[in-house]
Amino acid sequence: MKSLILCEGKTDAILISYLLCKQWGWSWISSKNKRFKNYQIDVSEINNESAEWYIKDNNELLICGVGGNANFSNFFEDKISSIQVNYNEEDIFKNIICVIDKDNLEIVDIERKFCSSFSIISIMKNNSWEKNTYKLNGFENDVSINALLLIIPSESEGALETILLNSIAEDSYDKVIVDDVEDFVNLNRNKYSKYLYNNRLLMKSKLGAVFAIMSPQKVFTFIDEIIRSVDWEKSTLLLNLFEKLGEI
Repeated sequence: MKSLILCEGKTDAILISYLLCKQWGWSWISSKNKRFKNYQIDVSEINNESAEWYIKDNNELLICGVGGNANFSNFFEDKISSIQVNYNEEDIFKNIICVIDKDNLEIVDIERKFCSSFSIISIMKNNSWEKNTYKLNGFENDVSINALLLIIPSESEGALETILLNSIAEDSYDKVIVDDVEDFVNLNRNKYSKYLYNNRLLMKSKLGAVFAIMSPQKVFTFIDEIIRSVDWEKSTLLLNLFEKLGEI
């Protein structure tokens, strides 16, 4: 069975893949493998897009960073939808998962937006698998797929950075670092408004500062190496948030 995860960007994709590999037994596999010759996804790293394949037993999973929270439908329609309507039923993605930051929006509004954004998906609900049906080209009967929406965090305002900071703070020693960094950035945000001109950048700066203190020798390395240096699979908060991914 093939599954697809769409998330906002490369950082999200790296964290999700880390948890899937460490906690649920998936393994990365090159997109150049001959089994994926018909699934070449053209992505732009400049636009923070990514596409990587993973396997587990006879199951295959594609994780894509779509390049921002406004790009889910465009990415899907441009790069994925042709697979879903033109391939045989055994070759399409039977599970489609979207992972998006909540920011300051209401869950019901995000659900409504996603339900109207995709040509083949009419039902998406937060943290719930929903069955969708549509027509495959050249086939008389409807085909069914499962769709899942994961809104992060689901119970408060924020984004993935919020969850990562809270996960780091589960350790009592590291909580002191997180609290000190948050106090410093919040106190001085007006001084740094040239760089921290919205809440998203404010949160990213906090996470970056925490990483710089916890891993100063890696502060100039790529973000994926920094993320993979933290034992996220030990975080109860993260495992609970993404537990539905264990059902893929």
